[in-house]
Amino acid sequence: MYRVQFRAFTPSPVEIPGLLRVVSRSLRDSQCIVVEKASWVLANCDDVLVKVSLLLTPPRGELIVGFEGSMIITIEGSDSSSIVKMASILVSALEGVGAGVTIES
Repeated sequence: MYRVQFRAFTPSPVEIPGLLRVVSRSLRDSQCIVVEKASWVLANCDDVLVKVSLLLTPPRGELIVGFEGSMIITIEGSDSSSIVKMASILVSALEGVGAGVTIES
C-alpha cells in the first residue's frame, strides 16, 4: 500500500472551506464516489482512497481572535501511478484557485 499526504493552505483562513469544495468538485469530475461533510471529504476513485480534513488551530503566540487554517489531504492505494495521477489532479485544482500546497509525507 502506497500513501502520500500533503497540506493545502491560503493566506486567509476563511478561504479554507472553499478549498474543500474545490477538492470535492475535482474528485466528482474524476468520476470518484464522494462522501462530503462540512469539515471533511472521503472519496473512492477506483483503487485509490482520498481523505481530506480541515485543520483549524488557534494562532501561535498571538492574542488576536481568529484561526490559522489548512487542509490535510491523504491519498492511499496499491498502485503508485494512480496515486500520483490523483495528486496531480488535486494539486492542479488547488493551485488553480491560488492555494499553496506542501508535501507532508
